[in-house]
Order: sequence, then structure tokens, then C-alpha cells
Amino acid sequence: MKSFAAKVEEGVKGVNGKLSVGPVYRNLLPEKGFPPIDSDITTTWDIFSKSVDKFPENKMLGWRQIVDEEVGPYIWKTYKEVYEEVLQVGSALRAAGAEPGCRVGIYGANCPQWIIAMEACAAHTLICVPLYDTLGSGAIDYIVDHAEIDFVFVQNTKIKGLLDPDCKSAKRLKAIVSFTNVSEEYSHKASEIGVKAYSWIDFLLMGRDKPVETNPPKPANVCTIMYTSGTSVEARKLFDQNKTSLDNSTWNMMIMAYVQRGLMLEAHKVFDEMPVRDVVSWNTMFMGLKKSREPERVFRLFLEMRRSGLSPDDGTIPAVIDAVSGSGFKVLVMQIHTVAIRLGLNLSGYTGSSLLRGYTSLRSLKSLERVFEEILVKDVISWNVLIMGYMKLGLVEDGERAFEEMPERNVISWHMMLIGYINNTKIDKARELFDKMSHKNVFSWTVMINGYVQCRDYKVALMLFQEMVESWNNIPSHYTFSTVLKACAASSSLLMGKQVHSMITKRGMGCDIVLATSLIDMYAKSGDITAASRVFKSMPMKNPASWNSMIGGLARHGLGVDALEEFEKMVEGGYKPDQVTFINLLSACAHAGLVEEGEKQFMLMSRLGIVAEKEHYACMVDLLGRAGQLDKAERLIKGMPFEPDVVIWGALLGACGLHSCLELGEVAAQGISRLRREHPAAYDVLCRVHGEKGDWNSVMELRKLMKKTKAKKQDASSWIEAHS
Repeated sequence: MKSFAAKVEEGVKGVNGKLSVGPVYRNLLPEKGFPPIDSDITTTWDIFSKSVDKFPENKMLGWRQIVDEEVGPYIWKTYKEVYEEVLQVGSALRAAGAEPGCRVGIYGANCPQWIIAMEACAAHTLICVPLYDTLGSGAIDYIVDHAEIDFVFVQNTKIKGLLDPDCKSAKRLKAIVSFTNVSEEYSHKASEIGVKAYSWIDFLLMGRDKPVETNPPKPANVCTIMYTSGTSVEARKLFDQNKTSLDNSTWNMMIMAYVQRGLMLEAHKVFDEMPVRDVVSWNTMFMGLKKSREPERVFRLFLEMRRSGLSPDDGTIPAVIDAVSGSGFKVLVMQIHTVAIRLGLNLSGYTGSSLLRGYTSLRSLKSLERVFEEILVKDVISWNVLIMGYMKLGLVEDGERAFEEMPERNVISWHMMLIGYINNTKIDKARELFDKMSHKNVFSWTVMINGYVQCRDYKVALMLFQEMVESWNNIPSHYTFSTVLKACAASSSLLMGKQVHSMITKRGMGCDIVLATSLIDMYAKSGDITAASRVFKSMPMKNPASWNSMIGGLARHGLGVDALEEFEKMVEGGYKPDQVTFINLLSACAHAGLVEEGEKQFMLMSRLGIVAEKEHYACMVDLLGRAGQLDKAERLIKGMPFEPDVVIWGALLGACGLHSCLELGEVAAQGISRLRREHPAAYDVLCRVHGEKGDWNSVMELRKLMKKTKAKKQDASSWIEAHS
């Protein structure tokens, strides 16, 4: 047998005596090391396409058929033959609706179709997501949804599992392509959930008939998204059996395995057992505690590291600073900075950037600028963080100056400016910058749309979303849809909301909890509580936010009894109600006149350990006031643990107007005037009450006072809804 490789390194035996790593082989051709890679080869697509140019007739892909357990001879495809199939598959993907950046799953064992599909993804800057069935039960369902996969190439024997009713995420797919054929049964099952099913031959023919020019990736483009099983049980067993003979790198890998899964208690146990800790051990723990948002534990561990005599490095300081910044421990930034100076650490790179973020959280302009000046090598990250700092401090002109002065910009630089303008209510400047951007991605569009939502210009937000959809270059993300649904809800744009709902369904995102909750809110606020309820009932999984949204929608429509029934289901389902839940419940009781139920829910709050805030008291005042129990409402206000605000006084004033109670109405009006002197509602209600009593002299006096304070008559509205 002809050999094409030579052994250059022996294998390493594992604990069971068998080889666990290696041996290592290398190509026979290079005698003195491998030749350097061509400078113009920067991606895997470059490697493949240039190999086709150089060796078109050379064998590339080989496979063997197994008949009656007998392995047949190799069947080969040349580079040229593979390339032609790659072009056809890539064209078919584009014809089926795949755009650059789409995620494509490949589900099955390695085979020629696997490789061809992978190269076809590379040819059009599509992201390949391997779906190995060894990942465990439910993993495929999870990955298809989590990775937002649109197309799946699938081994024939795996189609059944992919189309199984338990695989909920299959509904989000646009198409599946079998490595071989698709039976009539599976084709029908796929069509029932809106998924097109192709055989390999049919897909090749579609690509041949509808050729699309390749769109190769750049080095910065994502090539593959890999998922692992996420289990560490077997690794831990092996680890425990060999603790005494393990080196530090293995201990650190075990800690990292737990950190990546968020199991900080287990990570800490391994960390505490380590015979010798190095900087990597400490930094891994800092990273995990930072992710779990435990700033106090990070700083305590940092002090423990200092006491151990081990010096922090360039990875330690950024992790610790980022953990304490923006928390109650942000004052420690200066102490950590002092440690970095004493150790002589270079402020370039992540250390300098983390210090810039830290001093921004402290709102210390002087320190922010001093640290930036001390950074010797100011890269694009440093400049971006400086711009972010200026914008967060409200120094827009300084942010603009830094943006103009920075030697090079990346897309994040533009986004920092965009977000900065929006957060400083400079929406026109944000739009001007947005229009200048030569390369807009999904995030750019979403930020700009959200900017208009923040400044309540919902019409422009929706118009911009339509422009984004029509551009075809950017596919809306979960966050885009969520933002647009906010605009639809706030502007009661039911028609647009329905169109967005349709897009979400077609993209297979209907099962997303956040989007489903946004849809419930949109339908409820747009007047279609039936559609809101339909979305809610269709959710395979719910969370407290989705329950709150449904209960709030029922409250808004005056369906108090239905809201209480949903609340009972929520509690029975094991979901813990929060403050928002009870605001919605009390509001529902107020709208439906359910006084006893409202009082019962208000008392339930304290039993559940939920502290009643001003919003809850405002709802109770509104509830009692609407029912005519004004004395009870007044006593409730007097017994509050805090001073009433405008909303509470307003709820009482509205009730006084409803029941023509002049004396208490004047008390409420005075309370409003003390807090907001020129507020028109106080005058409005008092004018109406005095008019009903026939006291027209008082009405005239109030009108004069309104003119003097320039208070304008306002449209009718609910105090609770207007200020919630």
C-alpha cells in the first residue's frame, strides 16, 4: 500500500493505557518543513478555490459503499467535479432565499454531501452550523432555534427526528435538503409546517437552472458556529480519578468548563482544591464571577490573590475593573488602578480600555482623559471607549471631536456615536450619521429604529423598519422585531403589527418568549385582546413577563375577572408574581369595579414579601375612588409610608370629579399644585365640580388662575394609565 504520510510524533497514552492523543503524521512532500502559505490565502474558501485552479483533475472526495456488510472500492470526485456541485448547491441556497450571514445546519455523518454543503456555505458567506447527533437528546431542537438556522442539509435517516413534533424549532426552517432522497411521507410532513423539502438531486438541478455568482467571505466573517454537548460529568469523573498526577493546565481547563456553564459553585470547589494556582487560575475565576455579576466576590478574590504573593497580569486588571464598574463597588476602580501602576502594567489594550470604562462609571472626566493620554498605543478600541465615555457624560461635542480625530474607525465607532447621539436626545444628528454610514448591519438599523422609539416618533421608526426590510441586505433580528413591536404598541398600529407578526412567523421565531410577549403587548394596546390571548395560549413556554403582559392587557380592556383567572393559573403554574403583576391586577380590579378582590390582592402582596410602591397605592386609590369609597381612599393616602405623588393625588382628584366631592377634591388639587403648580388637571376637575354645584363665581376664578399660570385644558385620560 502506498503511503502518503509519515509519523513524526508518537502518541500519548491515557489513564487506561490506550492512546489518548496522537500519533502525529505529516505529508511526505515537504522535506524541510511545510512551505509558507500563499499571502493571498486568507479564508477556507481561498484554500478550496485555489486548489481547484491548481489541481482540477486531482482526486478530492472519496467514499465507499457498503453492501451486505462488505466494503466496496473507493469512488472519487475530482476537485473540478466537487467545485461544480458546490456552485450548484450554493446557487440553490441563494435561490431558496439564503442571504449572506444566514445560518445553515448540516445534520448527519461525514460524507461528500457534508463537505460540498459546507463549501457551498463558504462560497456565499453563509454560516455553517454542524449538527452532530452525538450532542444528546433535544440538542438539535435547541441549536436550530438558538443559532437561528434557516436551512438544514440532513442525512436521510435523520429526517424523521428533525420533523418530529417534539422538535419545535423545525417550524422556523425555510427548507431541508436530504443527502439522498425525501420520501413522500416526510415531504408531506415538512409542507405541513411550512418547510420545503428537497432531494439532493432536485437541489442541484435548481442551482444549475438558477445560477448565482459567488460571494466569498472576508477573513473577519464568521465561518462556522460550533456547539458542544455542554456536559462535564464524565470529564469530572476522569479528573477526580487522576487529581494527583494532573498539571496546572488541566486544573484550569476543569475550572473553565464550569465557568463557561455558569456553575460557579463547582468552579470554586475545584479552585479551592488546586495544589498550586497560577495567574490563569485566578483570571478564570475572575471572568466567571464577572459574568455572574458578583463584584464583591471578585474584589475579595482579588485581595486574596494579592495576599498570596502572585502578581496580577494584563488579564487580571481588566476583569476586576469591569466587574466592579457600574456596581456599588465602582469606587474601587481607583484602588485597582493604583495596583496596576505599582506593578508597572502597560495601560495599552484591555487594561487601558477597562480603566476608561471604570472612570466613566465614576463620571470622572479628568481621570478618563488622563488615562487615555497615558495609553501609549491607542488602538481603535481605546478610541471607541473614549467616545463612549464622553457620550455617557453628556459631552457630545467632545465625543464628536474624538470621532473626527481617531486615526481609523470600525463599525463599532459609528455605533458608539449613534448610541451616544440617541442617549443625549440628538435624534437628528443620529439620523444624519446613520445616513452617512457606508456599511449598515442589523445592529445599525435596530439602534436607529430604537432611537425613534425612544423619542416617541413611532411613525418614522416604522417607516425606517420598512426601509430596512426592503433593502434585503439586513434580516431583522429578535431585537429589531421587539423594538418595532414597541413602536406598533405605542402608536396602536395594528395593521403594521400584524405584518410584523407574519414576518416573525415566517422566520420561525414565533416560539421566542420575548417576541411572543411583545406581540401580546402590541395586540392588547392596539385593541385586539382576542389576538393577544391567542398568541399567549400558543406559547409553548411562558415566563413572568409574558403572564404580566397578558394580565395587563386584560386589565386595559376592563376584563378584571379574566385577569384574576390568569393570575390564578400563573401561580398554579409555579410562576412567582412580582410588583408589575400586582400593578396590572389592581388596575384590572379598578377598571372592573372589583373592590373586594382588589383589596384581597393588595393584602396578598405583603404575605408574598412584595413591598407596595407608589404605583400600587395609586391603583388602590383609583379602585376605591371609582367605587365611591372616597373616605377609605383618603385614609389609605394618610397611612402610606411615603408622601403621595402627582399620580396618587390625581387618582383621588379624578374620583372626586366622578362623584362631585368638592371638599376632598380641593385637598387633592392642592396636593397636585404643591408638586406641579401649573398642572391643568387640578383646575379642570375643580371647574367641573364647581359648575355642577352651580358655583360659577369659583369657576370664573379658576379660569383666571389657569390663564395666569398658563395651564391649558387637557383631554380626558386616566391618571394611572397616563403615568404608568
